Amino acid sequence: MSLFAQYLGDGDMQVLEGYAYEGLTEVEQDHPEVFRRAARAIEKDQKGPARFVTTLPEEEWPSWTFFSAGRRHPKGGWLVHCTDADAASVIQDFRGVDDISRLGLTTYLSDRERENPGFGFGFEARSFPRYLRRGRCPYGDTLLLLKVPDYLVTNHSGDEEDQAIFWGPDIESGFEFSGARGYWTIEDQDAVTEDLGIEDPGEFDDLEDLLAWVERHPQVYREIAVENPRRRVSGVKATVRASMK
Repeated sequence: MSLFAQYLGDGDMQVLEGYAYEGLTEVEQDHPEVFRRAARAIEKDQKGPARFVTTLPEEEWPSWTFFSAGRRHPKGGWLVHCTDADAASVIQDFRGVDDISRLGLTTYLSDRERENPGFGFGFEARSFPRYLRRGRCPYGDTLLLLKVPDYLVTNHSGDEEDQAIFWGPDIESGFEFSGARGYWTIEDQDAVTEDLGIEDPGEFDDLEDLLAWVERHPQVYREIAVENPRRRVSGVKATVRASMK
């Protein structure tokens, strides 16, 4: 009770007391504005009693109910991102969820809510292979390696994955790669190496080795990389960076 009393006014408290705190589903139906303020009160208090959270519909649970404490990587690096969208559009005009409090279950969000310059999810290269299912990424068939200046790795309890969260509009560059079951190449590797007149190294059994090879051959990187000329840092990202500290 003190959780709500700490954040809500007397009028809202009277409404909630009329429902005896047994659940918020009926409050949502009868008093949607009070319900939204109560949900925000839960989000503000990350140590609030779990029983209050579980009275909310699952799609309304705040992000912190799904994610563990994260490891921030302020120097950035390369992340794997799976998608069914065009690679260039992802890199140059990334679309995602811009509300950090709604990142827990984005599958419930509407297309409109997921089509803003916003956050994206990926995997660190060394951990990505263990999340494949029958050799495929469950989040899309197009595989990208994205260079980002800052990201946070956190465990998602529902997906049971260590996921990397990044700010999409700040992607620096990226390129497409192929492979499954532990064998990787850059997209059209044989054609790229032939055009450049360098030896094709064949398949890599480690994504980090593939990245190292690309970085040792800047001419390959120039050939395959898609740059993001619209890269920018927004107020939202500044807020998130502060929350990662």
